[in-house]
Amino acid sequence: MLSRHAQLRHRLKRDKQPVAYQADQGFAEIAAFLREESDLLLAKGLLKPEVDTNGKRSLTLHGAFAMTWRSVWPGRVILAAVGRWRRRRLLGQA
Repeated sequence: MLSRHAQLRHRLKRDKQPVAYQADQGFAEIAAFLREESDLLLAKGLLKPEVDTNGKRSLTLHGAFAMTWRSVWPGRVILAAVGRWRRRRLLGQA
């Protein structure tokens, strides 16, 4: 892996100047983005409004289902059945 890194580094242009990390800003831009995403998920009802001691919000039951239904067996089956029911209803066969 180190040899691969050396190869890639050798190919890069060497006229680029390194960007200084500004310690006073830290990860403010990333933190603001994550905060905004968290607020949007809260507005959709996917997160609980309470913030824990680590600064995180827990998923609601609806949020947990919405984010994992593709990998959870009952969710897939239920949503497929609802989809079939809706299609039949639209076609007037229900």
